[in-house]
Amino acid sequence: MKNIKLLIDFDGTNYSGFQAQENAHTVEDTLNASISKALGEDIKVIGCSRTDKGVSARGFVLNFKTESVCPVEKMIYPINDKLPEDIRVLKSEEAPDDFHARFSSKGKYYRYTLEHRKFGRATDRHFAYNFPYKLDLDLMREAAKHMVGEKDYRAFMAIGSDVDTTVRTIHSVDIIKDGDFVYIDVKGRSFLYNMVRIMAGTLVFVGTGILDIGEMTRAIDEGDRKGLAPTLPAKGLVLEEVYY
Repeated sequence: MKNIKLLIDFDGTNYSGFQAQENAHTVEDTLNASISKALGEDIKVIGCSRTDKGVSARGFVLNFKTESVCPVEKMIYPINDKLPEDIRVLKSEEAPDDFHARFSSKGKYYRYTLEHRKFGRATDRHFAYNFPYKLDLDLMREAAKHMVGEKDYRAFMAIGSDVDTTVRTIHSVDIIKDGDFVYIDVKGRSFLYNMVRIMAGTLVFVGTGILDIGEMTRAIDEGDRKGLAPTLPAKGLVLEEVYY
């Protein structure tokens, strides 16, 4: 029995997130079915993270156990042959028996993309949120400093979420301008439900002047979800990399 680690990317537009759900079209279900067909046995993958409906990934990691005699480095070919075009395996390798895509992770890197021009382009519509209004990037960068560290991030969690603790460690939040795009890059140990999308929305509110930094920090300190910004659409969010 081998423990196989796959690096994949996927376009989340047509999926209800990664995790398998009843009566929903998910990335996990699609992978289980496709890999099972490719290897001729019942496969259940373990993903590095849940993702929201519409969220994509460029560096998603998963693992599964198999007795297949197919050479590990060549598994990528039969698996991709069975997968739809919006999910691709980029790399396959054998991992230690105790490797677990989720629990072995030491951190993740997410990018939220704003398409900062008057009208959004059709070719960018699945992977960027069109935001045509003026943004003060320096203010956004100043606000981002207050989102870094180990602290209680319950203000950045979707209302109604059920977790044991809302304390998380965020290593960095960077605002990058590249032509007509503004990237909000967030790296951290782990994240709450909708956390990055709420952080991105809050930074946009600061950048437009709707929310000042003092009000933002008060809301963070008090855990006041309603004192921050709406959750930005899922399509702008991509899981870029998982660290081990």
